[in-house]
Amino acid sequence: MSDDKHTFDFIIVGGGTAGPTLARRLADAWISGKKLKVLLLESGPSSEGVDDIRCPGNWVNTIHSEYDWSYEVDEPYLSTDGEERRLCGIPRGHCLGGSSCLNTSFVIRGTRGDFDRIEEETGAKGWGWDDLFPYFRKHECYVPQGSAHEPKLIDFDTYDYKKFHGDSGPIKVQPYDYAPISKKFSESLASFGYPYNPEIFVNGGAPQGWGHVVRSTSNGVRSTGYDALVHAPKNLDIVTGHAVTKILFEKIGGKQTAVGVETYNRAAEEAGPTYKARYEVVVCCGSYASPQLLMVSGVGPKKELEEVGVKDIILDSPYVGKNLQDHLICGIFVEIKEPGYTRDHQFFDDEGLDKSTEEWKTKRTGFFSNPPQGIFSYGRIDNLLKDDPVWKEACEKQKALNPRRDPMGNDPSQPHFEIWNAELYIELEMTQAPDEGQSVMTVIGEILPPRSKGYVKLLSPDPMENPEIVHNYLQDPVDARVFAAIMKHAADVATNGAGTKDLVKARWPPESKPFEEMSIEEWETYVRDKSHTCFHPCGTVKLGGANDKEAVVDERLRVKGVDGLRVADVSVLPRVPNGHTQAFAYAVGEKAADLILADIAGKDLRPRI
Repeated sequence: MSDDKHTFDFIIVGGGTAGPTLARRLADAWISGKKLKVLLLESGPSSEGVDDIRCPGNWVNTIHSEYDWSYEVDEPYLSTDGEERRLCGIPRGHCLGGSSCLNTSFVIRGTRGDFDRIEEETGAKGWGWDDLFPYFRKHECYVPQGSAHEPKLIDFDTYDYKKFHGDSGPIKVQPYDYAPISKKFSESLASFGYPYNPEIFVNGGAPQGWGHVVRSTSNGVRSTGYDALVHAPKNLDIVTGHAVTKILFEKIGGKQTAVGVETYNRAAEEAGPTYKARYEVVVCCGSYASPQLLMVSGVGPKKELEEVGVKDIILDSPYVGKNLQDHLICGIFVEIKEPGYTRDHQFFDDEGLDKSTEEWKTKRTGFFSNPPQGIFSYGRIDNLLKDDPVWKEACEKQKALNPRRDPMGNDPSQPHFEIWNAELYIELEMTQAPDEGQSVMTVIGEILPPRSKGYVKLLSPDPMENPEIVHNYLQDPVDARVFAAIMKHAADVATNGAGTKDLVKARWPPESKPFEEMSIEEWETYVRDKSHTCFHPCGTVKLGGANDKEAVVDERLRVKGVDGLRVADVSVLPRVPNGHTQAFAYAVGEKAADLILADIAGKDLRPRI
């Protein structure tokens, strides 16, 4: 047994988004008149006071920084200039706050159907929309627009934040002040039949409509998972810079039971302390690292683990690391005739950039006070592909399998894509930036429920070696055709919509082939060349009921087949939602805390070790 200094009631592995939320709730709870002793372990550094992270509009510069795992993946169905395969960068947060420190801060929860289907398809109860809605609100603290911000171009008075957002959680969320181009883009969406639904991204969704996306920011400062740790109580220990290399198991009552973890001190480049857990170890490392940690600890597909040299097989759990899903996004660009509509001058012009930088440093306002993404919409593909042979064939096959759902796995109440505008030229590589005085709008499309799935697999038993990550983006030809149609439609809205058609000069860059001359096959090549992750990996430690053979964790997030071990992060989602994943990451941390506290309430809390 370890000394008391290294023994805790609960060990939370991973200080990203869900982990700090869970750790803080456990530490704040009273059980039988006592406080729990909780340890939060994070492989990366602290993010406290780091301006590069606190500055919301600086998110691009946090990618490939010391706060990013900087995974690289070889994707066989994406391409570069039409050539086969593409090496893709996959950003993942590596610090306290995790990916909430790197992302674009959007609060897009997904649709009611995403969560209601969990019980229907997996048998796991307690994960429907109505079950999760209180947790979507619990972590939030809604902050109205401040008077110091730019004039409101779209009135938020119609946005029912009291009904759909929390007001006392650690994570601040706030509306965005749009640039003029976003007001125009909303008019273009409306002219294409998109109704105004202010709360569409937090109220359970709709198949089509445009609305507001609040951000996890407050008055020009990013709010992250780290905020759950501010003024942490003394019974919560937070250790950064220590990677967990192995979960330790002992047989207790005839069953393999997680009793602690081994660590590696990154700064010293040597083994760190071994910590013991009196009750449970909870893994919150995300959709790549959570399955990796399970597998190097001997929980995973037995044959695969033996092939790479994992010696101590604790549990043959064949679906650990399988079912990897993610969203892809892709952008198109149009040059805007008149200056002043976009924000390019605030970033690409030297004088404008200096002014924007100084304004954020001194006032927390201006360009860098928020990611410059504007109006968001949900839409469906049915009418866009009604005569397309690939889609028609997929529909016929789907009718035979499950007529209640379409080829993308959705029912009629759910969307197939998001389209939104960015208020300047923006992409990860930034290779086509406009010159001073030029203005560009970006329109981004996201394929929401892709059919293609991938995996996370060990390359060696070394926990410090990244696993093999393959998403198989656009492996399914239906995905490729649907995404091509989405981007063709996005270009149509931008160039022919009522609000923007008279402002658009041409496709950007000017030497590009006009959108209207591109065939659907050329659009397929375009999305294979230009798309990249939307940073929403999930599904690799699948949640499911007792009869779900593919489930790794049960409805209470306990790893099936062992005791004392849970997983609580977005890896447990059976299916990538029709939305973004940040809100669920916080919600699963909140729900995990309630599940754990309910499971230990009233029990004899004598230590088991």
